[in-house]
Amino acid sequence: MTDQIARQTTNKHLFTALRIVVSVGLLTFLFYKMGPDNILIAIRAADPVMVLVIFLLMFIEHLHGTYKWMILLRHTTSHIPFGPMLRIRYLSAFIGTFGLGAVTTEIVRMYGLARYTSDLAMSFTSILMDRLLGLTGLSLMILLGVLMESRQTVAGIQFWAVGAMALIFAGWLAIMSQWFRGFTDQVLARVQSGIGKLQHRPASQEPTSPTRPTVPARVCGAVIRLLLKILDAIRDKQNKVYQSLDAYRGRPGLLAWAMIQSLIFNVIRITVVWTGGLALGIDIPISAYFVVTPVVIFVMLIPISMSGWGVREAILVTLLTLYGADGETVLAMSLLIGVCSVISTLPGALFLMIGTNAPKQDNPPHTQGEQL
Repeated sequence: MTDQIARQTTNKHLFTALRIVVSVGLLTFLFYKMGPDNILIAIRAADPVMVLVIFLLMFIEHLHGTYKWMILLRHTTSHIPFGPMLRIRYLSAFIGTFGLGAVTTEIVRMYGLARYTSDLAMSFTSILMDRLLGLTGLSLMILLGVLMESRQTVAGIQFWAVGAMALIFAGWLAIMSQWFRGFTDQVLARVQSGIGKLQHRPASQEPTSPTRPTVPARVCGAVIRLLLKILDAIRDKQNKVYQSLDAYRGRPGLLAWAMIQSLIFNVIRITVVWTGGLALGIDIPISAYFVVTPVVIFVMLIPISMSGWGVREAILVTLLTLYGADGETVLAMSLLIGVCSVISTLPGALFLMIGTNAPKQDNPPHTQGEQL
């Protein structure tokens, strides 16, 4: 067990080191290519009023993101106050800044809400729905940006957007379809049945040995029992998640309103980048930000760097220069937005210092009432 924990710790440290290498490597390459002096000059020339607008927009983004999340919880726990939800969001954003980015952020959100409601299945489901709605909105933003353009600047971007929409639509079908639910449960049941048969082999197949089983036989028996317990737990948790998803199946109005709020949320995020461009005097059409910003967010969801540092800068520089923007200025804008984003999450540090335990509801009203 000690060796296994040591290996896991080593792998975690190695993964963190690789992400640091990616971020530092990309930033070093961009600084070397653009010139540090040019980047510093561009940052110093930033309009301070526009920088304040960026902070205001990021604050609105946190507020609206919390409201958007609360919409998805109305069908189960309508008595969760806005304050604790905002606290969880800020805390998750701050921890995610120094972790695996979106992955860490969503995990902290999920467990933060679960500690408040004592319903991990509902918490996981709300995060899943929020993420799917967000990805759908990002794809629609790209298509809107393409429609706003008079010419196609980023070749093939509309096909990537349509492909993303198709994958997201498949995800919607997977989580909402009764057929898919039955299919996955049937597959797990068959696997479980097959492993169970190994545990109860006919006597003729048992090795001819003394009354006590051999060491390999005992080890195999223990492994089989462990696998059966794991499969039982997976099926149980899967059923609880699907039960939570059922609460959304008969509420198209709620999902439609949540989708509208997701679109508004993505417009706010795009406006943040557009304002960053205005702060540094980047003169390109606003349609460019509708195309490029969602692409940046999509790629930053992949945990290959430290909270997207380096990846964000590389994509913004690569794509916005196609619209005629100056590379040094775009890099300065990306760094400015990144620093503002980190500063905007500092309330999460305050919540972390004063304690992470949110006050639990005395009798949280569950419609599913299940612990994952």
